Amino acid sequence: MANIIDYINSYGKYTFMQKQFNEVDNVIFSQIAYIDFMEIAPPYGTEAAITIKEASKLYFNKHPHTQMYQSKEMFRFAPLVLEAMAKSARFQNARIYDYINDCNTAEEKQFSAVCIELDDHTVYVSFRGTDNNMVSWKEDFDMSYKTIASQTAALNYLQDMIQDSTRNYRVGGHSKGGNLAVYAAAKISSDHKKNIISIYNNDGPGFSKEFLESENYIQIKDKVKRITPEYSVVGMLFEYDDKQTVVSSDGSKVLQHDLLTWKVNGNHFSRKDELCKSSRLLSTALNQWIEKIDHKKRRALTESLFNAFEKNGIKQFTDIVDGGAARLAHVMVTMNPLTGVARSTLLCLAGTMIAVYIKGYFSFAH
Repeated sequence: MANIIDYINSYGKYTFMQKQFNEVDNVIFSQIAYIDFMEIAPPYGTEAAITIKEASKLYFNKHPHTQMYQSKEMFRFAPLVLEAMAKSARFQNARIYDYINDCNTAEEKQFSAVCIELDDHTVYVSFRGTDNNMVSWKEDFDMSYKTIASQTAALNYLQDMIQDSTRNYRVGGHSKGGNLAVYAAAKISSDHKKNIISIYNNDGPGFSKEFLESENYIQIKDKVKRITPEYSVVGMLFEYDDKQTVVSSDGSKVLQHDLLTWKVNGNHFSRKDELCKSSRLLSTALNQWIEKIDHKKRRALTESLFNAFEKNGIKQFTDIVDGGAARLAHVMVTMNPLTGVARSTLLCLAGTMIAVYIKGYFSFAH
């Protein structure tokens, strides 16, 4: 079955004026948010723009293919999507602008976004999900008890982007990026909401019950499109609407979080009727455990885990990959003592999320 690169190679002969935007295009733009466009795409706050074709050429001049294959990062093959886009009529002339990549350990923030203007004059605002930095991972845990720094950054970014009331926008992202897209679209002013066509949460976490019942969210609810693979863990965390599209994947269990494993059929993803049973059981158990722990304890648990990472010199996810099971076990030993439901929840959640990325690395590396 075809994946998103196959889709670009076959469907890419049609411009957006000839064939309208679809859910696969959304995932493609979510995927390229993982690319390091530093010193390639015009930075946030400037008036310049660059085409996908130009960006691909500059990227591979700066980052040869060998560098990509030697990398240990989960989304290191995102540039292959960019390379395919640069050869297609559909994507090569799309203009990217206002790139930002702000990773600030002191502020506990990992935020990255980029805008893409299509030939139909609509704009896709793409938010990056969890990357290799541990501060990014900490934000995933922090969102269980507070508004995280990247959510606030996403709101400010989107507010700045939607200044031209003559344009229409789509907002989306993968993993944490999908959560940021929904949060930002819900929180901006009602006037700006009118210019948003749709909001895509591609296998990203949900929200608190209070957020989903808020007037801000209700105003955009019908525009939110939630897409998850058959085996979803990250995308099933916390509260969420019942409305979702479940898609087929070539990946095994947690590997289905990788967008390159999602099966494409024509101009849409191959469908499944529902999540697989094992995914439903795991997500239900995790969410029930999380609900039993109050916000104060969630914060204490998160601080304990990431303090242990810091004590063990782990600053990036690849440090865990390099250290293997022994290093991860030592992290758990050096954590503050935990018992009962609290310990079970934290270890299961941390272990599941780490498995997503470790298996993602080894599935391509070997």
